[in-house]
Amino acid sequence: QGTSRAFADDIVIPGSYFADPANGCLPVQKASDKDGDGVNDDDDAYPDDKERAFNSYLPTEGFNTLMFEDLWPGKGDFDFNDLVVDYQMKLISNAKNELVDLVFTYKVKAIGAAFKNGLGVELSNIKPSQVFSVKGNSLKNGIHKIAANGLEEGTKSLTFIAFDNAFDVLPYAG
Repeated sequence: QGTSRAFADDIVIPGSYFADPANGCLPVQKASDKDGDGVNDDDDAYPDDKERAFNSYLPTEGFNTLMFEDLWPGKGDFDFNDLVVDYQMKLISNAKNELVDLVFTYKVKAIGAAFKNGLGVELSNIKPSQVFSVKGNSLKNGIHKIAANGLEEGTKSLTFIAFDNAFDVLPYAG
C-alpha cells in the first residue's frame, strides 16, 4: 500500500574529513600536507614529494603471467613455455591524478626455448616524446637502437625493451 518510510539514525562514517558549512561544505583539512600538493600526508604515498601522491597497481595484488611460444604457429609446439614472465605495473600519479611514473616489475620464471628471446612492451596512445627517461632495462646484445630517453628508436608509440636476452636475466640451467 505504501505507508512505510525508511530512515537512518546514528550513522558513523570513519575518517578524518568533515564538511565545513561556513566554507561551502568543503572538507576541513585537519591533517598535515608537508609537500603542499593538496593531498593530506595520511593519504599521500609520497608526503615529501609534491610531484607524486598516489600508487595504483595492475594487477591490484601480486603479479600476472605472460607465456610465450617462439615457434607459433608451428604445428606440434603449442606448449607456451619458451618464455614465462610474471609482471606488475605500478602507476604513480600526482595530486591531479596525472600519470608521473610507470614502473614495470618483471620476473622471468622459466625459459623453455633454445632461442635467445627478449621482451619488449609497446604502450599505444603514448608518444615517445612524452617520456622523459627509461631506466633499469637489461640490454647487453646491441640488437636494438635505443633513443636518448631509453625507448626503442623509430617507433610511433612508447616502446621499451625490458631485456634483449632472457638468458641474461635467468641463466640457462643446462
